[in-house]
Amino acid sequence: MKITLTITSLVVSIVSICWMSFRDHPIRFTASDRRFSERYGSWAILAGASQGLGAAWAHTLCELHVNVLLVARRETETRQLANELMSNYPDIQVDVLIQDLAASDLDQAFDDVINYKHRDREYGMLVYNAAYVPMGSFVDSSLEAQQLSVNVNIRGVLSLTHILSNHIRARNGTGGIILMSSLVGELGTAGVSNYAGTKAWNTAFAHGLRHELSPLGMDVLACVAGPTTTPNYLQVTNVANRKYVMEQTAQAVVSECAQAIGSRSSVRTGIMNKIARFLLVRVLPLEMAIKILNNEAGKVMILN
Repeated sequence: MKITLTITSLVVSIVSICWMSFRDHPIRFTASDRRFSERYGSWAILAGASQGLGAAWAHTLCELHVNVLLVARRETETRQLANELMSNYPDIQVDVLIQDLAASDLDQAFDDVINYKHRDREYGMLVYNAAYVPMGSFVDSSLEAQQLSVNVNIRGVLSLTHILSNHIRARNGTGGIILMSSLVGELGTAGVSNYAGTKAWNTAFAHGLRHELSPLGMDVLACVAGPTTTPNYLQVTNVANRKYVMEQTAQAVVSECAQAIGSRSSVRTGIMNKIARFLLVRVLPLEMAIKILNNEAGKVMILN
């Protein structure tokens, strides 16, 4: 009897998650209106913009009538994306800033761009998609690689969000900040332990920052994505025949996040990821959940 009640409760919970997923994500912004650009400014800064989720974000922002500054380290890929966007969206302005987000002078370089070189632009949106992921054994990797992950995934986020939020406040405007996070940060994941920690920080940072900035007219969202079929992901995974049910396309992730900003502090994308997160975080004992997550990650990721 007790087992039957437990299974029934679990089924009801899963159905509720599916229902809430649809109910809580109405289509608030469409390409046919300009409410997104009115709320978040005529210019967006997209950090980590060369491919994958960055490219999907670039197309989505252009579709929402927002001009885009593409910030990335890889010049060839970034300029190719810029040319593609300008061809597809002739009414949208696209600019490129080749910048290493781990650079020691990032604060000054970014401040110079938005407050001096581009001071005539209405920057109101930041999407921080850049990440560095050292994979494999923590003790066998170099300390330099692990510190680079912290610099890109945390210090870069701090710099850009602090400078942009003050820029928006100074002009008494409204705006938004979207931080790309990851499900591996929900519990911690072997093989990418430090990266998982940086993503946990991003989610927690977004939760607190939203409540700080909301009274100033700024929305903050952590977009907590699961396995996403970006070029980088496909290179480091070994999922046979691409039939891993947790995977989402970059566009599916971005579309859900673009609709969620302004309504919550974080969103876990995809119904399967929502269910997995509910089971791991809310239902199972912590150590069992961590073991399951790490076993599944080990099956998917190529760690050596």
